[in-house]
Amino acid sequence: MESFGDAFLDLAEEIKDTSTPADLIHIFKKAIPDPICLEVNKKAPSTLEEAVEAACITAETLEGRGGNRKRHAQTGGSRPNGKHQGGSNSDGPVPMQLDAVCSLSSKERAELI
Repeated sequence: MESFGDAFLDLAEEIKDTSTPADLIHIFKKAIPDPICLEVNKKAPSTLEEAVEAACITAETLEGRGGNRKRHAQTGGSRPNGKHQGGSNSDGPVPMQLDAVCSLSSKERAELI
């Protein structure tokens, strides 16, 4: 989940000028598994970074590794140099396809442009 979140945040940087934070959060939630999305919804994130953080924590909790992640609130939560703060990409399998953003409907793609 963490590497997907990092990739999504990087892609979001490219379309930030045309999308609101709510749009980006909506697209992100459509790309993640339902159990994780439900937990993200409970947190009611107001930024994409908060949504990604909630998804990463939920994924780790569901995998039984909930205590291993450093939270953004503890590390500053910012994205220095435009990069998401996170661990290595060897945290385990990513539970969704990285190309999920590309499988938007024509209407959704048009809304982003």
